Amino acid sequence: MNSFPPLWLDYPYEERPALSENIQTEIAIVGGGITGISAAIHLAQKGYKPVVLEKRTIASGASGRNAGFLIAGSVEYYHRAIGFIGREKAKRLWALSLESHHTLRNWIREFDIQCDYTNDGSLVLATTPEEWSEIQEAAEKLRKDGFNAETIESEELNRWGESLTKFTGGYYCSDDGSANPARCVRGLASAAENFGVPIYENTPVLDYSESGQNHVTLTMPDATIEAQMVLVAANAFTPQLRNILDGKILPVRGQMLATEPIDAKIAVPCYANFGFDYFRQTSDGRMIIGGSRDHNPDAEMGFDEEPNEQIQSELEDYLMDLLDLDRSPEITHRWTGTMGFARDGLPVIGRLPYSKHIYVAGGFTGHGMSIATKVAEIVSTLLIEGIHPDFSMFSIRRFLT
Repeated sequence: MNSFPPLWLDYPYEERPALSENIQTEIAIVGGGITGISAAIHLAQKGYKPVVLEKRTIASGASGRNAGFLIAGSVEYYHRAIGFIGREKAKRLWALSLESHHTLRNWIREFDIQCDYTNDGSLVLATTPEEWSEIQEAAEKLRKDGFNAETIESEELNRWGESLTKFTGGYYCSDDGSANPARCVRGLASAAENFGVPIYENTPVLDYSESGQNHVTLTMPDATIEAQMVLVAANAFTPQLRNILDGKILPVRGQMLATEPIDAKIAVPCYANFGFDYFRQTSDGRMIIGGSRDHNPDAEMGFDEEPNEQIQSELEDYLMDLLDLDRSPEITHRWTGTMGFARDGLPVIGRLPYSKHIYVAGGFTGHGMSIATKVAEIVSTLLIEGIHPDFSMFSIRRFLT
């Protein structure tokens, strides 16, 4: 299959220099995605000057390869999340994701980031009567707990697109939105630099060592950093750094395609089939289709970024069926990104059990753009103050009991 760049990364970009000299810093952040860059801004706003290290370029991982959805909650429907983690945790998780979106929206406006941000809501759609029953239950429980979730019958879905009436029903969340994720995160990186944060691209961390002198030494190809504290914000790639959280954060591939601009109108981001299918239309008319991982879940594990022909074919079929097309529009981009799935679906935050100075934040289970900015705030506060009221729900130590 022909290889294409991800749509969001397909534009001229001037890369930052790699780190080429030994330095010292208070805080080193490993990872230049939405989490690492958000943490850098949170820390800089509190008067700290972290250093960000990115092994490729900013947003080159999952932060620049996702659908750009900014939606409340988790990968599970709300009533299912309640069943898995309890009502209070599910309720707090949804609230935190809304807080994260609020912070990100304010930053986009404050820093004047041009990333096609919208705040028009989203739809969760049912593909079967059975799923429709679950969506209705989820929406009812969301409303009961104070969240926006308007139940929509099938024939009323045409408010957001004529082709959506083929779904059995759904619910609409007015709080949600979308953005070009790569331009969003790269805009945040520029804002971090304006706060005085050094960012080094093409600077992979190869190893680390922790001494008894209250610092960690990070080793890169051409330099070392001595840091008082380290935040590993590499999400799915966290286990690659000497098996940190191996088996706790799993690499799961997500595939997508983008078409040429077409006339069909889908007004908001849409999730369907329990989140296995998702789609949206960009401001210039391109259809973005993602998912179909359920057709071959075993093959969609790992770090390979080469699109899989079977899954891409499923995505094309889904596109044509969704829009009732006789033939597929021109596909201009096909890509894959690796997401970090936590074993229990909740983000993973905290200090490594065997370490005094190394912290992690990851495991967003496909919802990093939606909650990572808040998670970054929580872990930044942990780095500075050692405590945060929302830490316990996401603590890394839950895997040790």
